[in-house]
Amino acid sequence: MMHKHVRLTGKDFSETNRVAELMKNMDNIDTAYASRVSDEIFKFQPFFLSALLGLGYDLPAQELDEIAKIYFLIWEFFKDNPGVKSVKLTENSFMSRSMKNAGMFKYVDKEKNKRIINEIYATDLQKIKSKALLTGIILRFNTRPVLLVMDSGNKGI
Repeated sequence: MMHKHVRLTGKDFSETNRVAELMKNMDNIDTAYASRVSDEIFKFQPFFLSALLGLGYDLPAQELDEIAKIYFLIWEFFKDNPGVKSVKLTENSFMSRSMKNAGMFKYVDKEKNKRIINEIYATDLQKIKSKALLTGIILRFNTRPVLLVMDSGNKGI
């Protein structure tokens, strides 16, 4: 198997600083911020918000808190993109991506070979709109104690 490398562009490097700053902000959010941003998301992407709220029935409070921070991170990163405010996320597209993510996380959770794990992430990163954002999300899943032990199916969602 050929070892894959992620190709990075100037855009990827500039987005890295933005993602790092947004991630730092996510660790300091309060209820006023969560309420304001939830209203904003509901206005433009109601299914995205309903998917997060639906997780509240399935996840323990600490896991939901961590996942909410990831949702807010995604929103903050993309909210100024005009398409985000005009093209609505659908349940079908969300579920399709969630199932693909869950499959990837399940496979990675069982894989012991670090080289293969890195190749899986490299392949996924090449297809993504923001390598910096996905890398930040993966970093959270690999460093936050609550997310480290989270069920792989829930991680994908």
